[in-house]
Amino acid sequence: MRTEFYLKLFAVLSLFLLPLAGNSQTTVSVYADGAPGSFNTGSVSVNGLKLDGNLDSISIGNPSPYFTQFRGWASFDLSTIPVGATITAATLYFTTYNGTTSSGAINNISGFVGSPSAMTGVNLFNAIGSGATINSSAWTASGLQTQPLNASGVTLLQTNLGSSVNVGFMRVGYLAYYIYGYPAPPASQPRLDITYTVSNLCSAVNSVTASGPAAVCNGTVINLSSAATPASANYTFQWESSPAGASAWANIAGATNSTLTLTQTDPTDYRVVVTCPTSSSSGVSNTVAVAQTNFNSCYCPATVSYTLNDDITNVALGSINNTTACASLTGTQGTAAGFPDIISDFTTSAVPVPSLMQGVSHQLSVTMNSCGAVSTTRECKAYIDYDQNGLFTDPGEEIVVYAHGNPNSTTHTATVNFTVPATANLGNTRMRVLLGQALGSITSPCSVLNSYGEAEDYTVEIVPTVACSGNPTAGPATGPALVCPGNTFNLSVSVPTVGTGITIQWESSPAGAGAWAALSGATTASYTVAGGITAQTDYRAVVSCVNGGGQDISNIVTVDMNPFYLCYCGPATGVQLNNFAINYLTNVNIPATTLNNTTTSTTGYTLYWPNTASTTASLVQGQQYTINTTHAFSGYYTGAWIDFDGNGMFDATEFISVTSTGTAGSVTFTVPLTATPGLTGMRLRHYYLQYTSGQACTPSLDYETEDYVVDIVATTACTGMPSPGTASGPAAICSAIPFNLNLTGYTIGLGISVQWESSPAGMNSWGAISGATNGFYTVPSQTSATDYRAVVTCSNGGGQDFSNVVPVAQNPANQCYCPPQYSTGCTSLDDINSFTLTGSNTTEFNDVNTGCVPGAYDDRTAQTPVDLFTGMTYNGTVNSNYPTNQNLRIWIDFGDDGVFDPADEVTPQNYAFGGAIPVTYAIDIPATAPLGTHRMRARDVYGNAVFDACSLFSFGEVHDYTVSILSNPLAIKLDNIRAVNVGSRNRLDWNTASEQSGDYFELERSTDGRIFSKISTVDARGQAYSYTYWDENPFTGANHYRLKMFDAAGSFTYSKVVQATLRSGGFVVEAFPNPVNQVLTVTIFGSQGENATISIMDLTGKLIKLEHVAGGKAEVNMNGIAPGTYLLKYVDSEHSQSLKINKQ
Repeated sequence: MRTEFYLKLFAVLSLFLLPLAGNSQTTVSVYADGAPGSFNTGSVSVNGLKLDGNLDSISIGNPSPYFTQFRGWASFDLSTIPVGATITAATLYFTTYNGTTSSGAINNISGFVGSPSAMTGVNLFNAIGSGATINSSAWTASGLQTQPLNASGVTLLQTNLGSSVNVGFMRVGYLAYYIYGYPAPPASQPRLDITYTVSNLCSAVNSVTASGPAAVCNGTVINLSSAATPASANYTFQWESSPAGASAWANIAGATNSTLTLTQTDPTDYRVVVTCPTSSSSGVSNTVAVAQTNFNSCYCPATVSYTLNDDITNVALGSINNTTACASLTGTQGTAAGFPDIISDFTTSAVPVPSLMQGVSHQLSVTMNSCGAVSTTRECKAYIDYDQNGLFTDPGEEIVVYAHGNPNSTTHTATVNFTVPATANLGNTRMRVLLGQALGSITSPCSVLNSYGEAEDYTVEIVPTVACSGNPTAGPATGPALVCPGNTFNLSVSVPTVGTGITIQWESSPAGAGAWAALSGATTASYTVAGGITAQTDYRAVVSCVNGGGQDISNIVTVDMNPFYLCYCGPATGVQLNNFAINYLTNVNIPATTLNNTTTSTTGYTLYWPNTASTTASLVQGQQYTINTTHAFSGYYTGAWIDFDGNGMFDATEFISVTSTGTAGSVTFTVPLTATPGLTGMRLRHYYLQYTSGQACTPSLDYETEDYVVDIVATTACTGMPSPGTASGPAAICSAIPFNLNLTGYTIGLGISVQWESSPAGMNSWGAISGATNGFYTVPSQTSATDYRAVVTCSNGGGQDFSNVVPVAQNPANQCYCPPQYSTGCTSLDDINSFTLTGSNTTEFNDVNTGCVPGAYDDRTAQTPVDLFTGMTYNGTVNSNYPTNQNLRIWIDFGDDGVFDPADEVTPQNYAFGGAIPVTYAIDIPATAPLGTHRMRARDVYGNAVFDACSLFSFGEVHDYTVSILSNPLAIKLDNIRAVNVGSRNRLDWNTASEQSGDYFELERSTDGRIFSKISTVDARGQAYSYTYWDENPFTGANHYRLKMFDAAGSFTYSKVVQATLRSGGFVVEAFPNPVNQVLTVTIFGSQGENATISIMDLTGKLIKLEHVAGGKAEVNMNGIAPGTYLLKYVDSEHSQSLKINKQ
């Protein structure tokens, strides 16, 4: 196979200087010679070829191990071209493995400049200058580019031979490369013909000037530049340096360009020597003296990404004990320069300068404040510039104060011990303290990234090491007074005496016993008691001078145990329950106690201790109480736990679920007679989901937890006749509505039992209510007026007594209907603007342009009822002032219980409507519907097809009506009716379940579903029968049909409305019956194409069934398909139609 190559060469160095007119041109031929170097993993072959190793992951998907998508490169040594020459043209020749020769003008050259020794390996890439990688489009330049060669000459040039295997390379497998097809040189070596001119060569160096900065910080990049006269293309440069003022000049290695970039750590002088190679003359520039800036002026400024949260509010180190408020530059020891909440620079303020001795341990503490919501995480680091070079980045200069934890508090203090290196430079230097909220936010001493935080700078003095002598002083030791069992805590001691030889040893003893014992490893000023304690313990620190100076003992720190009710899972035990609150409790109260706590905000967790009258309650064993709550927003839940057994845990059996309605919650509970007397804990948690019994300790991050301490008061055993107390309850109630019975003031004590009883109203026929054995009882519902009472018994032989009777009447149904709930209602035009319903006996509702009623509830029950016969279907229309996405459903309260049950819905489907054009709907009256007057509700909901008569939605409106259900007087019992288009005609089919002599049908037709006209009369057969009628002249488009059914006495009623559509193409797909229960028959009218199929899909597009159609008909088994709305789609080679199917 022959393959031709098209050469595209890429440029790294552009050739700018055009040749001077009249200059002679020279052409040389250069062969690829295998100059050293490689492109990434590609190796130079013996004939000067390289493979681009960047392409080792490219393949064409061929399953064989041979791939061909890569590039070949050739390298050429151009050192024979004189220095100062300008390339004006280049042509490349190379031979493919089958002998074909290719050539082309090189418009783009990938060139490298510099000495061969510096241009090998990876340096070949670095010399590109643009930063582009091989094959990058950045290498491509348009048109022929020229550029004079510099004094060092072009020593190596790489050029792209193309992307085909025929350049001589084949990749085998994934990693190995082999040369293929190139024999020994020179026969097949690529050849480069270059044409060049020589002009603008120097003859002498007249003057040289150099320039650079006057002073720099340590590590700062220095840029030096030079200029020589007269201008020439082939000068050579050599930069020299000398210690400042010493005139001890020495060449700087590799500094052979007109500019130089470098760094310095000491003051240095620089100059450049410029040489003209043509005449060997040279010149020396002026001296550029670069001084070293004082290190204290070289520190990087600190930056933070976000402000207004998480500030440093105290720094303590030696004589520094500086406290600042959030977002303030003013401290208790001095005022800082800088920017509040970003950087506070106290280095020149009145804050005292602490002395830090070389080789000695020192203690640093930092207090961090969230300045708002509780921080979930924090990290803090400090930096001290021990070598005074203006940088905090040297090894050993970072001190981790707080290594990213979860303080779960507004204010948090961390303490760390650190040792100043013995090699630290003496004198004043800078310390920086950085605080960041997020994990990994302190990325350097200069910035807090993607987080809140702050920096504070201080001056500290490094002083020489001094050995301790005499008796040291043990300053005050501190620690917590109370801890929870097993909780880690910290002890610390200040040691005013400093110097080498000072040692610290912490000791402990059982509280008050004086039996002191050294703690292993506790030899620093700050000591962490890991794992905590389980009994009261004393601690002290022994400070010694090992140089014979004696020792001193600190004060005793006694750490006692918190009571169990302060040690529940939470911040006290290291568990983060909540860190901030989106929604929170605004009041918690228990009537008949003093607990009534109101709050306006929260940090996520609050323990109300010590108690105040409004934050505690006394709860008597066996007594019944109610917890009431309010919260900031509606739609959230509260759970409560009370540690009745006093075991220090909120057990699942101690959970009390608060019933929430809107922004309030309430629950009644009884204190167990077995509850442990004394103080114990009560927890309330608030969340967007209902808590379960086992979630007392589950972290919820946002939202809120409140802990209280309550007092369980012991009761005594009952004796004698108990007091039955006073029973109370509602005066009247609606059906299906739970209500509460409450017994108060009855005898409380061991042996007391309560049993609620009920009786039909006024009958005095009492019976015990199962499970109603507490002073508080919730009645699930009642359907008729009922009397209630409580029987209170003392089992210790004291007898029993009965409470007063609580009569609860039954509200009439019309007082019990749920008000429809909307958050917005119809104020945005989502209304039932017009609503009609045509009933029997010439009755109808015809409410037109009623618009939006305030509250989105239009009570029209006072209108004359519409008569509806059992077993019949009726039609009506509905429209809205909002153009789209309205949905209608209708219920009739057949049970007259004041509840619209799901079984009361009479619309067979959701009816979508919107805009001024009315949409026809149908309602089906069950044959078994109770006769009489009932309430009917028509409800519109925007954007939801499934809804009930009462629940909360955003937009919509409700109309309530009264309807009268009558026994069907017609002998005609219609079973079903349908309409279908067949070519140019429409066919109506209906069948009856029963008829009598003298009955007849009038067929009516409409184009809009509202105004009908009679098109024919059909006599009934007097018995059950199936009828067919052909409409020979239907309207083009939708035709609406209905039956007006008469009996011999002249009474009539209407069937439901059905529709058939006459299309101009005459091709129709129909499905019957619809709604369907078991088998759906699909009939095709018109010329059927090939490969006809029927798909049944749900409304998400999921395929449910797929059937093939033959002979213009198919039957689809719908058994096993869930009730609902589906899409039937017919497709053949010429047609595609879709129908909506309702599965019952």
